[in-house]
Amino acid sequence: MMMMPRWVLAKSGSGSSSSIPPPSVSKPSALECDLVLSSGFLAFANHSGFLRGVEESGARIRGVMGTSAGALTGSLFCAGYTAEDILRETTKDPPWKLVRPNLCFWKGLLRLDAVVHRLRELLPATFEELQTDFACAVLDAEGNYVLVDSGPLPEAVAASAAIPFLFARVDIPGRENEGPFADGGAMERVGLLPWRAREGCDASVLALCHVNSKSFGPLSGNDDLTGVPPSLNFEVVESPKSGVTLLSLGDWEGQYERAVKRTKRAVREVCREREGKAKRPAA
Repeated sequence: MMMMPRWVLAKSGSGSSSSIPPPSVSKPSALECDLVLSSGFLAFANHSGFLRGVEESGARIRGVMGTSAGALTGSLFCAGYTAEDILRETTKDPPWKLVRPNLCFWKGLLRLDAVVHRLRELLPATFEELQTDFACAVLDAEGNYVLVDSGPLPEAVAASAAIPFLFARVDIPGRENEGPFADGGAMERVGLLPWRAREGCDASVLALCHVNSKSFGPLSGNDDLTGVPPSLNFEVVESPKSGVTLLSLGDWEGQYERAVKRTKRAVREVCREREGKAKRPAA
C-alpha cells in the first residue's frame, strides 16, 4: 500500500504511520537557517543524511533551495517528509525502474515520465501548498538559468533533475513558452547566489549548503564558492560523489550515516562559533 503523503497528513491532522522514530534532538538549537542542496548524480542518500543531521541538530529551517537530486530531496522535505522517509522512498528500488527509453534519443536517452508520475503521488500540486518555502533550479529552452518557486511542483522538480543528454527535457504546465526544461545543475550546481538574490531573501539567516562532489567533471556546472562574499552568510558541508548508477544504489546506507555525522559536526561548530561571537564584547 502506498504511503500517505506527508503534506496530506499535515492538512488532515492525521498522524504518521511510519515505524521510523523521530530524530533524537538532544538539545534544542537556536540556529535558524536556509538549506541549499546541490546537484549530485542520484545523491539521495547523501542529501537524506544531511537532512537527518539537520533534524537532529534541532535547527529551525526557514527555506530550502534544491538543484537536481537536491530538488527531489528538498521538495519532499518541504512537503513534510522526514529524512528517513526520503531515504526510504529514494532507495527502495534501483533508479532504472523509474526511467524509460526515449525514442527521440537525440533529445535525451531516457524519459522521466514515471518520475513525474511518482512525484505527483508524493507531492502537492504546487509550490504554494508546501509547508516550507522551496525553490529549484532549471534551464529553459534557450539555456538560461531559471529559479522556479511557484506554480506546478512535480514537473518543476523532475525538470531540475533532467540531466542534459541523459534525460529528455520536461515540460512545466503554464510555462510552455519557456520550456521544455532541463537540469539547472548543468550551469550552477549549488544555487546559493540565485537563492540569496530572491526577492525578500534575508541574508542574516545562515545558508547551510550541502555540496556533493561533481559526478561528471567538466560537464557539471559551477560549484566554486570560494569567491562568494562572506556577507552572504553561508556555511558548507561537503560530501563525496555518491557513486550511484542507474543500475545500482551502491553503499547508500554508509553514505547516509557518514553524511549524518558530517552534518551534525558542522552544525555544532557553527553554533559554537556564533555563541563565541555573541559573547565577545563590542569593540
